[in-house]
Amino acid sequence: MVKGRNSRVIAVRVHDSVYAKIEARATKRGVSISEVLQSIIEHEFQRKR
Repeated sequence: MVKGRNSRVIAVRVHDSVYAKIEARATKRGVSISEVLQSIIEHEFQRKR
């Protein structure tokens, strides 16, 4: 990681039906798609502890 930076950008290819579900969740919550994905990823790692 670059000095002073504490996050990374990642890219992932998903099926259109998965994207539609993510987009719907973001719209329902009033947040961005990135925020939904970040929440899902963080939840996955918290669950595994």
